[in-house]
Amino acid sequence: MSLNIDYGKVEGALTKIQGTLSASSIEADYSALLARFVESKGKEATAIIDMITAEQALAVQLNSTLSKFAGGIQATINEFKTLDKGAARTVKGGSTGGGSR
Repeated sequence: MSLNIDYGKVEGALTKIQGTLSASSIEADYSALLARFVESKGKEATAIIDMITAEQALAVQLNSTLSKFAGGIQATINEFKTLDKGAARTVKGGSTGGGSR
């Protein structure tokens, strides 16, 4: 089995994803939206508030899950890099191709 991984591209994409996720203002955005319904009353308003609250919780959890997923991918890439360096040292007079597995 052979994998050809461009570490730079993968890490660049992960950096963008992690930057977007960490800069996310999900809590604040949903809180601002909920604040608009503070004076609303009635079944419809209550249903909308409940829906927004549920969406907020889901969005926060999704953000957390995606952050953990990106961190896991980064850890895997770091392991592949370590394996490639070790393999390059064991091959006499050459390397594994700088990212090929």
